[in-house]
Amino acid sequence: MQICTVFGSDFAANTHTTYPGVHQAIIDPATWQSVQDQLAGNALQHRTRTNAKAPALLAGLLVDAQGHKFTPSHSVKHKRRYRYYIDRALITGDGPTATPIRRIPAPEIEGLVIDGIADLLSTPPRLLGLLADEKIRAAEINLVIGAARQLQKNLRQAEPTTAARILAPLLHKVVLAEALVLIYVSKTQLRTALALRPDTSKADASDICVLKIPARVRTRGVQLKIVMENPAGAVQRNPDPALIKALGRAFDWLQSVQAGQVSSVSEIAVAENLTGSYVTRVLRLAFLAPNIVEAIITGTQPVELTLDRILRGGTLPLTWPEQRRHLGFPTD
Repeated sequence: MQICTVFGSDFAANTHTTYPGVHQAIIDPATWQSVQDQLAGNALQHRTRTNAKAPALLAGLLVDAQGHKFTPSHSVKHKRRYRYYIDRALITGDGPTATPIRRIPAPEIEGLVIDGIADLLSTPPRLLGLLADEKIRAAEINLVIGAARQLQKNLRQAEPTTAARILAPLLHKVVLAEALVLIYVSKTQLRTALALRPDTSKADASDICVLKIPARVRTRGVQLKIVMENPAGAVQRNPDPALIKALGRAFDWLQSVQAGQVSSVSEIAVAENLTGSYVTRVLRLAFLAPNIVEAIITGTQPVELTLDRILRGGTLPLTWPEQRRHLGFPTD
């Protein structure tokens, strides 16, 4: 039972009288809900408006495998803005959800979706196979391939606001599964984007196609990363710039020592304005196993392997199998 409190005339004395809350609601439930829905829609429009500095491309579209929704959010650290999609339960206070994923870096998941759509557009056999049941005439095939190539180019080169305009009609939803990201695409909207006539004979369910991208969310240092994996389980992602730079330094410094251009670690440290300890630890990278070096260059090293971990991990083992085990690589 709600309680209604009415203050008396002696307000300074904090006297008041309490009555049971039996009065009629000021606003009927239907009107209240209508207003809440409109406010929620306005908020979504605000987050995805085309003049936003960094529009949330997946606002209202991102869910996990159980259907729990993610909503755009951000934080500011050292005047830098970091965008995320977070479990809506963290905002509403509804308590923990069944999924361990509570926060996703926005650039990571948005980039993966853009790449997924762009890859589809740039692969004619796959695209035509997807639309094979959509009555594409033979004379239209070259036009479709050309339009897809141009749309893919526009998407790759687009600013966030333009990317949002391109993707918004195509995307139905994006699902974060255990080891997959599922991108649900409207085939009707895809036909429209490729200047094809819409096929109105299809049922709603058959209008949606699903792009499956092997990927999972992992922790890398203190950051969350979306790591792509091929069916065999090999990690695919962009190389780590810090590791690449350190490798280059290590081989350059070793070559300088071997060529007699420098005589000691101290001389390198003075020339590079670094500490001798740091130079010594980086130099160790020049003695990594060739397959470890290749993995770092191609970005297929274990996701947890960062430059900081290598430098703080103590002395590297001398044998290559022990190095792989020490750095977290799978061993035969």
